[in-house]
Amino acid sequence: MKIFAVILEVLPKSVEILAGAGLFVLPVSKTAAETCFIAALVCWLLLKIASKTPLFPRSAPAFFFLLFLAATLFSLIQIPPSLFPTGLKGALRWLKYLGIFCMCWDIYRSSGQRSRLFWIFLISTAVVAFDGFWQLYTGKDLFFGRPLDPGRIVRIKASLPGPTDLASFLLFAIPLSALFFFRAVSKKLRATAGFLFFFFLAAFFLTFSRAAFYALAASLLLNLFSMKKAKAAVLLSVSLAMLVFAVPSFRYNFVETFERKDITITERRAYWDVALAMIKDRPLLGVGVNTYHVRFPDYVSNAKTRQAYPHNCYLQMASEIGIPGAVFFLLGVLGVFAGSLRRAKNGDRSAAGALRIALTAFLIQAVFDTNFYALQTAFLFWVFLGILGSIASGKTLPSEK
Repeated sequence: MKIFAVILEVLPKSVEILAGAGLFVLPVSKTAAETCFIAALVCWLLLKIASKTPLFPRSAPAFFFLLFLAATLFSLIQIPPSLFPTGLKGALRWLKYLGIFCMCWDIYRSSGQRSRLFWIFLISTAVVAFDGFWQLYTGKDLFFGRPLDPGRIVRIKASLPGPTDLASFLLFAIPLSALFFFRAVSKKLRATAGFLFFFFLAAFFLTFSRAAFYALAASLLLNLFSMKKAKAAVLLSVSLAMLVFAVPSFRYNFVETFERKDITITERRAYWDVALAMIKDRPLLGVGVNTYHVRFPDYVSNAKTRQAYPHNCYLQMASEIGIPGAVFFLLGVLGVFAGSLRRAKNGDRSAAGALRIALTAFLIQAVFDTNFYALQTAFLFWVFLGILGSIASGKTLPSEK
């Protein structure tokens, strides 16, 4: 019995340590991060078996995510035998993400645990943001020697595959650093959080990610209006407009290139047409999970269209697993948001608010990017959505015993 008690005491700490390690190395190493998260999932599963508690939380969001998983599995019916391994790999990937969501919902129940993980993430992102500034200064990043992104304008991406990936990390780092600034109990902590906020904000602008920029702006405005802070929303809009138009490179990137003739917009329209053709052909079960790229040539109408993902996560999701599956996914996310608005208490309100701002921005960015289908950014979403779900459950602890 003593051994059993020790196991029940050690496993939660093991899960927390492994998940924290995975989040810390996430921007630098996909392999190391995935290994840590899978190890954390194994420990968590052992804990659930030992404590004889259900894996999925008893909540509406979990129910919709189970339906989403079922739709994903049913989409395998549409896949020819030669592509079945590809589809199965995609189904297992979604199962892993949902496992991370449930694990974080279950583990991060206290404000102390959440604060530790948030600081781990902020420190890790600060290192990567510094790497981005180093890349801007020297031309190459510190970890892999990756060059600056040579698009329509020079953009930093640090150790990540592209500038939009770095921007996705900063979508979470900016609200979380602001959270610690406003609830800091000491001048030193407030100064540190304030420095990180402006440091992240500067790095965010240097990614020149239009989707992320407009997503964060829209998220802030939506959340301010939902809190009935119209004056703050107007002030934010004016401040952003003045900043964008005052800096020539910002004005060029965020305003002047935002037109139908821009190559990135033209390409996205062509990609969306392919995804819509797939959805029209198989609206209920899709063409099969993880097979969009393989089935692309069967649906392209213009031979000049370069084969690529649609840069709209929702269209890709609906094209692969069907419209019902995509709707179940969105209902699960909305359920978490609604629960956090109803049940967040005391100090949890500010943490829930910061997470909603970040997650809303991520969801808006997904209309124009592939962040749900990139491992590093996808891990971010499911970890923080799980923590918001923990707050939304109304069973969180204000502090650890």
